[in-house]
Parts: sequence; structure tokens; C-alpha cells
Amino acid sequence: MRFVQWHWSLSRLFGALWLVSQPTYRLKNGFS
Repeated sequence: MRFVQWHWSLSRLFGALWLVSQPTYRLKNGFS
């Protein structure tokens, strides 16, 4: 169970990082 909880929190962390990086990446390329 602990492994599942760790994996879930890790995927959530990467999801949040991806959401944050998307607008920044588009702004850098001028696609805003």
C-alpha cells in the first residue's frame, strides 16, 4: 500500500510540474 501511495504522490508531483512548465515553455517560444 505504501508503494502505491508513493507512486500516486509522485505522479501528482510530475503532473503539477508539467502544468507549470507548459505556459513557461510556450512563453519562451512566443506561442502565448
